[in-house]
Amino acid sequence: MSNEAKDWQWDRIQEVVLDLNLADEITKYYPYPHEGWARFVEGLKNGQPVKFEVFYDRDLCEWRCERRELAKE
Repeated sequence: MSNEAKDWQWDRIQEVVLDLNLADEITKYYPYPHEGWARFVEGLKNGQPVKFEVFYDRDLCEWRCERRELAKE
């Protein structure tokens, strides 16, 4: 995947998370380990840490977000 495509993808993922008001700010993101659209995003919502998987659902032709549990440290 080209850098331009990766930049577009990251911009779109930020828009999805922030526009849906899932997080007030994004603090970290992780590329999915395999080639594809999914990304894991960590952020803060009302001062509390949150984590989401953001991906493009090709069947529904829309971006989707699913909440994920944060690892205990």
